[in-house]
Amino acid sequence: MLMTGIHADYHKSTDTPDKINYRGMALIYDYAKKIILELTDRTPLTFRKPVTRNL
Repeated sequence: MLMTGIHADYHKSTDTPDKINYRGMALIYDYAKKIILELTDRTPLTFRKPVTRNL
């Protein structure tokens, strides 16, 4: 799980939008994107119809 950190109001009714760490979210997005591209070897994923088998 990737997150920007915890604060005293995390997951409480007092956790309001002004507490969002937008800069941290952008950094995590860039980091996750790098991981995903590395794992996929930068090859775009293509949809293939599932193979059905008669059992």
